[in-house]
This record gives sequence, C-alpha cells and structure tokens, in this order.
Amino acid sequence: MVYCFGNIVNTPKEDAMQGPIDCLNEAIIKAHLDTPDAHPLCLQSAVDSTNVLMRSYTDRPSGFVIAAEEQSAGIGTRGRSFYSPVGTGLYVSILCKLSQAELQGKLLTPLSAVAVCRAIEKTVGVQPAVKWVNDVYVGGKKVCGILAQHVSSDTEEQVVILGIGINVYEPEGGFPTELAETAGALVSVSQSGLRSRLLAELINQWDRWLSADSKAVAEAYRAYSFLVGRRVRFAIESRDALATVTGIDDACRLLVRMEDGTQRVLCAGDVSVMPCEKG
Repeated sequence: MVYCFGNIVNTPKEDAMQGPIDCLNEAIIKAHLDTPDAHPLCLQSAVDSTNVLMRSYTDRPSGFVIAAEEQSAGIGTRGRSFYSPVGTGLYVSILCKLSQAELQGKLLTPLSAVAVCRAIEKTVGVQPAVKWVNDVYVGGKKVCGILAQHVSSDTEEQVVILGIGINVYEPEGGFPTELAETAGALVSVSQSGLRSRLLAELINQWDRWLSADSKAVAEAYRAYSFLVGRRVRFAIESRDALATVTGIDDACRLLVRMEDGTQRVLCAGDVSVMPCEKG
C-alpha cells in the first residue's frame, strides 16, 4: 500500500487487543509541519529501505520525504542492517539537494542528530544524547541511527539522501537477542498520533538546523554528546586502540588523547564506549 503525492489520509486502524494503533497519518503530519508545502510526503506501509526507494525519486525537489511503517532491509552504517519492525518505529528518508559550496559548509549528519534530539525533546519529553557520530541514545540505549548517502552530483547540484530510523516503541516480545542489551525505545505505551507528530517535528527541526550556522550546529551537537571524558575503543590502522575523548571541534570531529598521551582527531568511524571503571 502506497500513499504518495496526494491528500490521502492513512487512518489509524484498530486492534482488538491493543486499541488504536499509532499509524502514520498524513493529516496529522501536515497539521504539525511549519511549512507543509515544502515537504511533499510519500507514506508507505512496507519497503525494503526508504533510502533505497528514495533513489527512484531523486528528481523530486529537495525536502521530499519518504516514511514507512516497516522496512525489511533497513540500512545502517558500515553495511549493517537496521531493525525496522512494523508499527514501532519512524523510518524516514529526506531528499537534500545543495550546491557543492553549500554541502561543504554543512554538517549534515551532526545537524540531523541535533534535529532528532530536539524533535524527541519537544514531542516525547525525554532527554536524548548523542554518541559520535550518528547515534542517538535515551536512558543509555540506542534509539536512533542516522545515515547520510551522497548519491549523485554535477557541477550545479549535490544530491544527498538522509536516512533516519527511530525506535519509538519496543517491539512486541522485545528486541532480538543480539540487540536486547543495546537497543531502546522512546516510550513504552502506544500513543495515538505520536509517530506522526514526531515526524512533523523532525522535519521542522531539520529545516531549522539545515539553515543554521555550522558553529551553532557544532555547539548544539557538543551539548548533546555524552562522550567527553569517556574512554573509547576504535579501529585505527587495522588494529583496535583505546583513547579518552577530550572534546568535539567545530567540524564535529572527535578529539581524543591516546593511551601514550598523544592527541588524535577522528573524522569518521565508529567508537565503542568502554565501561566506567569502578574506583
């Protein structure tokens, strides 16, 4: 089932056991958008990946949004999958078109993380935090992953697909065993219209931070980070290394102090937070 480009409303269904199901609803989304005309919506019941589907719509204007109830092959970073069961998350791709100069001046992944955090705060009322560079946590568990894919370019225009997956509710029966220790959700009880309002606020925040100065983005990103002062593990030159995070610079690069006291700047990659040592 596909709802694209029109004024079709996806009316929430009823479940005899659980009552109203929080389905994505076009009317609710548009009612909460600051600039609804700037964001044509494509709402789908099931896709393999919203980012993959968006590749078929790169002729659409910047700001075009695809959101799905379920992904069968959600894409994470480093070729990983993103668990995307039906009706529990917000699985979204935003089409972003910028000039080369604009793209060089934008911190797309960090500003997306800030937009996610602000949207969660305003809509759900919980306190999120960012783990460099593209994960959002609540209560010590990952609730969101972000993937920016640069898909095409020419002399005039750069095309980027920004994928965001948020665990709004915990799946029935809990997360799979391999995710149970690390994955979390925003709320425990289904709320009518919550995912639609969260999507609208995410888009609103995306617009605001996309137009923000990069230093403002970096400042907000630093404020949400929970890594400063923590020991982390990361891969460098085909080996694992340990370091202590000392800061995040204005380009949102991670500043670390290695075990031998030398300083390094990490521009990309994954870091694992080491357990706090007990004194």
